[in-house]
Amino acid sequence: MSYFLYKYFPLNNEKHLERVITCLKGYIFFSSPLSFNDPFELAVPIEKPSQKEIIEFFDSKTQKYIQKNTSIKRKLTNNIQNIWHREQNILATDDWLKTIGILCTTEDPKNLLMWAHYGSNHTGVCLGFDKNETLLFDAKPVHYSFDRPTLAFSTHKEISDQDIKNIFFNKSKEWEYEKEWRCIRRQIKETEKKFYMDLLKKYPEKLNEISETLASNGGPGIYDIENDSIKRIYFGCRIKNEYKERIINEIKSLNLQPKIFSLSLDKRHFDLEQSKIIL
Repeated sequence: MSYFLYKYFPLNNEKHLERVITCLKGYIFFSSPLSFNDPFELAVPIEKPSQKEIIEFFDSKTQKYIQKNTSIKRKLTNNIQNIWHREQNILATDDWLKTIGILCTTEDPKNLLMWAHYGSNHTGVCLGFDKNETLLFDAKPVHYSFDRPTLAFSTHKEISDQDIKNIFFNKSKEWEYEKEWRCIRRQIKETEKKFYMDLLKKYPEKLNEISETLASNGGPGIYDIENDSIKRIYFGCRIKNEYKERIINEIKSLNLQPKIFSLSLDKRHFDLEQSKIIL
């Protein structure tokens, strides 16, 4: 079991280098899922509602009227279910995704595909963070499967913990090599904050659960992270010496104490060798 979570950074230009240095100084970026390369991200379908669920969606007066008219009940059910079948019914609208910030990390700092896809073809750098870092308190592993999870129609009333896992922590089996862990920050509306505070007054035993929810408030953007939580640094096997030296100089000036490694190609296997750098 890894005690660290790793973040790959590309290093194609000065802007990329500044992003790494900014992280070394204690700031890290949570991305909007709108920028992700997997079109299935957070797009969990909502199951087709049953006749009972459709009727319960209306107020009590309308429900009684529908129940008394069999033909209306049948037409209403058929029409809504047919529309549901044709449309892509998901919670993940663009407006909603704009309010979500996600930090994607991994267990593996030496994965060839990760270096190719996220480490700019092995020219980048990979930072390893202590899992006990406060910002990573709610990091959870992604589950990989061949089948897409679904949400019950009743999700429009209340989203359960399992629904949250289905939305944020499920990906296709083809992404399994990433061994991904995620931290989620979402924008919590003022009305929602009031709801949680009222709930806390009524159920004080839910303090820890509610505190964790409110602590996740945020959305996309830059967050503070303790830079002494950076415990490992791996330089890609094709990194430019100029970028490597500038990162090392920054580490020295910040008085950080991570273990630093240079990666190179294994001479016998499709693998990466690591050699420790002593500052």
